[in-house]
Amino acid sequence: MYSMNSYMNDKIVYIQTPSIRTFFNLSVITCILLIGFSVFYYFVVFIPSKEKTKQELETHRKEQLQDCLSQAYDSYEKNWNEVCKIYNKEEKCNLSNSQSQRAEDRYKESKADCFKLYSQ
Repeated sequence: MYSMNSYMNDKIVYIQTPSIRTFFNLSVITCILLIGFSVFYYFVVFIPSKEKTKQELETHRKEQLQDCLSQAYDSYEKNWNEVCKIYNKEEKCNLSNSQSQRAEDRYKESKADCFKLYSQ
């Protein structure tokens, strides 16, 4: 036979056990959901936005390189035509070998600088 005190102790243990199990089960479910959400966020949100940013940066870098090369060519052409003016010749005239070589060397240096600045 059970005494009243023993009976109450058994009930208290029985009542506490399911609530601890319930708490444990809810904790496990919550952890699984958090892990699932984290994996979902990483693959569906984070990686695509990272790739998009990477592509935008690459596009911007290519545009800057193209602008730099265009400016280098414009500067080359302008310098060439200024030398032509000094000798009272028309634009895009034929220059002496040394003058044309200097202009070509400056142009090559400008192009090399562009590639140093904007290539990976």
